[in-house]
Amino acid sequence: MGSKWQMEKHNDPYYKKAKKEEYRSRASYKLKQLDKKYKIIKEGDTVVDLGAAPGGWSHTALEKVGEEGVVVGVDLNRFKRFPDENYYGIRGDFTTPEVQERIMEYTGI
Repeated sequence: MGSKWQMEKHNDPYYKKAKKEEYRSRASYKLKQLDKKYKIIKEGDTVVDLGAAPGGWSHTALEKVGEEGVVVGVDLNRFKRFPDENYYGIRGDFTTPEVQERIMEYTGI
């Protein structure tokens, strides 16, 4: 990924919008579009975001689930945790039993 990709990214309207609205990535708008069409996340839901870094989908999911819901973000890479009390960030491989146990603990499953 060279400088051409970087320039295109910075000219992308969703990239600019994400930065302006303080989302971590333009992917937030992809989830918003999916949810608008299919209504996949409701207030009070539990959402597990696998491959969560940098957190665009987790951010949008937190907005949708409200204070009564739970969002768990899992990624191999380090990513900044959200301050919300109903958000749990896990750095690890979601295919391992240890991480799966933590996911189940946080989601109440």
